[in-house]
Amino acid sequence: IQFIVQDLDYAASILPDTYPSNMRGRITKGASLSLKSRVLLYAASPLYNTDAPPLSMSDPANNRLICYGTYDVSRWQKAADAAKAVLDWASSAGVHLITDQGVDKNYRYVWEINDNAEIILANKHADKDHRTPSPGNPIRYWLDRSLGGLQGVQPTHSFVESMYDKRDGTSQSWPDEADNLSEKYAELDYRLGQTIGYNGMYWNQARGNLAIYRGPGLVGPQSVGNTTGYVIKKWIPDYVTGGGTPVDIDFFRYRLAEFYLNYAESLNEVKGAVPEAYNAVNTVRARSGMPPLPLGLTKEEFRERVRKERGIELAYENHRWWDLRRWRMSEEVLNGPFYGLKIYKNQPETDPLTFRYEKYVFEQRVFKPNMYHYFFPVKEINLGYIVQNPGW
Repeated sequence: IQFIVQDLDYAASILPDTYPSNMRGRITKGASLSLKSRVLLYAASPLYNTDAPPLSMSDPANNRLICYGTYDVSRWQKAADAAKAVLDWASSAGVHLITDQGVDKNYRYVWEINDNAEIILANKHADKDHRTPSPGNPIRYWLDRSLGGLQGVQPTHSFVESMYDKRDGTSQSWPDEADNLSEKYAELDYRLGQTIGYNGMYWNQARGNLAIYRGPGLVGPQSVGNTTGYVIKKWIPDYVTGGGTPVDIDFFRYRLAEFYLNYAESLNEVKGAVPEAYNAVNTVRARSGMPPLPLGLTKEEFRERVRKERGIELAYENHRWWDLRRWRMSEEVLNGPFYGLKIYKNQPETDPLTFRYEKYVFEQRVFKPNMYHYFFPVKEINLGYIVQNPGW
């Protein structure tokens, strides 16, 4: 960690804030500061900032290879300082959250419009799966072909139910079955419909409303092979109407919203739910029309709210798996039954926008403590220069 941070500090001292528009994608000072923030956030997190790893090495003296061997709150302070450095840099470099497109569109604009003011670093590399979609790219093509077993493009109801609150900030109720599914969706955080496609939502002018339901009256290829009742919306702009539509979307590595959340999480671990931590989270929530977090939260309560906010705001940006891992929550969240929805049209059959649902377990998943650290090949262990990770 010290080696990485030293390199990043040096890089930040010599890199420019910006490049000309024809050089977008080059590393800036902000990108270096962003990586430093993420590195120190991970270093301060429970998987590493501990004297007790999820599983001990066969020789406990080797635990130093997988964690610090101590808990030190100063690691969280370093993470807070690094996140604040990104926010301070952004304010002087013209980088800011997108807030002028409307609370129901700000979030989508961030991933739909390349090189917008919130992006610190994006991957500008063009390849067949990223910019020029082909029939082999299921994320771009689920509209026009059977999903089959491609559950990677199907969000789970477990995620939707646990993450998305109502627009007034209260929790949504999800009984095992109900006949008012459309009304439930209509009450949720605007970011749901800008991230996940759900039954009955308006997709675009060419596609109309999504049809992901079962039984008589089924229309639309979206329903074919769907397991969970959901499809990915994020990274598929409204202008994509079918298999022949070119897609030119940059996958960003760092955008500003992440560092508001990094700052809030780290500061809470040092000082509790102080006003600066509240302000950081509420800034992200407000631009999507969500109310401020309730005052008076304990450190533990605020921690859970920040974690939830990361799940929503950073969905499908390559954070969730690694966040659960660094928080040591994978055994809790990624272990056991995963739920989807069976969706049916209500009577009368002529009403296309009212549906009932039944929750059901579509898969049992397993995450064991040894999965926090991957195994090394036996042939490498037999060479005698490394030891095996615990539990393998």
